This record gives sequence, structure tokens and C-alpha cells, in this order.
Amino acid sequence: MNYTHLTQEERYQISTLLREGFSKRYIAWRLNRSPSTISREIARNRARNGYFAKHANKLARRRHCPNPKRIPYDTWVQVMAYLDLQWSPEQIASHVSVSLHSIYRFIQQDKSRGGVLFHNLRFRNQRKRKYGSIETRGQLTNRKSIHDRPAEIEQRSRFGDLEIDTIVGKNHQQSLVSIVDRKTGYLWLKKCSTRKAEEVCQATIRLLEPIKAHLKTITADNGKEFSLHEYAAQELDVDWYFADPYSAW
Repeated sequence: MNYTHLTQEERYQISTLLREGFSKRYIAWRLNRSPSTISREIARNRARNGYFAKHANKLARRRHCPNPKRIPYDTWVQVMAYLDLQWSPEQIASHVSVSLHSIYRFIQQDKSRGGVLFHNLRFRNQRKRKYGSIETRGQLTNRKSIHDRPAEIEQRSRFGDLEIDTIVGKNHQQSLVSIVDRKTGYLWLKKCSTRKAEEVCQATIRLLEPIKAHLKTITADNGKEFSLHEYAAQELDVDWYFADPYSAW
């Protein structure tokens, strides 16, 4: 098998999926890569506070460069200018051709010589909500409408046409995956510790895996907990449909 390095586009996908809370195994499936490739990429090219595509690309290019050049003085002048603007080393590394570790080492060396660059480091929590930004987490991509379902599903004449929903627990701390067969009314239930898409997806697969050969379709509402419907549908070999928005009945 010929190995090819990850592309810039793949690194942006990894960064986005990690922020959305998806596992390395799922990311590997989405990118058609091995789980070990994804794990190795994240471990090698992550920044101090997480994995960022732009930073990872710079580290990867520097690692594969046979003759890395000494960082010029003008570059360090630029780094110091950004520090004076209260930029974090992570932000600087994404704009200047210097690794994150080199920037921290430069600040530490300046401090040991009596410098004050370290005063510009920020140690507060960076996890802030971006008001006004477009919500992208857990979007239902490639959804099939309930109107595209085969007509025979409405007749309830066969086993394997299922409807799935989640029941949210007190204080939204837990959830219950509920799956019912339209013909027989047979009910499957599984408790989840959260309502996150990945856990709901895995619970669905574990519930239905023993009878996957008899399954035909699954219909769900538009909850974000079903954003991994494509993965579940592929694992169970079924067609997955969604009800109209605000019409879960």
C-alpha cells in the first residue's frame, strides 16, 4: 500500500471534526484513512492547546524540509511586534513561519536575559462563544426527506422500517435512544450518558447490529444528535430518512 501525506484540505477537516467532538476513528472513516494515520498526525502536529490545521501544515512542511534554514532576525522582530499586540504564541505561529515551540523558547530565553516579553503571555481561558457566528456543529448533511421514502412504508406491511427518537433526561444530562418498528411496534431502548451525536450513533448501531440483515429503513426527526446518520446507515446497511422540520410526528 502506497502511503501519501495528508493534504492541507484533510488537515482542515481533521481540525473541524475534532472541534465538533468526533472521535479519531470516525475522522479516519470520513477521510478514508487509517486510524493510526489520524492519531499520528494529531500527536505530531498539534499545538499546545489543540490541533489547528494551519499550524499543523507548517509543522509538517518544516519536518519534511531536508535543509531547514535558520530563522532570520526580521522574523523575530515580527514575532515581538505581535507579542506587543497581546497575540498568543498560537496565533503568532499561524501567521509567521516559526513553530510554536520556537516562540516559547525565544520568550524563555528573553526572560532569562532579563527581558519582559513573557509579560505579554495570556493565561486566561480562551474558550469563548463566538456570538453572531454561523452554527456548524452537528449539521444534518445529505439528509433524505421523508417524502422520498418508498410508499410501502406507509402501509406498515413489513418488518424493518424503523422510527428513532431520543428522550432527554433531567437537566439534559442523559438521554434514552428509542427505536420502534412500524409494523410490529417492537421497541428498542438504550440509555446514553449524553445526547451527543457520536454516543447516540454508537448506541443505535449496538442496538440494531444483531438484526441488521432484516432492516430496511430508519426515519428520524431533525435533532443534531442524528448528525452521524450517514455513518450509522452505512454500518447497518439501511436507508435513513428525516421528517419535515418542526413536524416530527
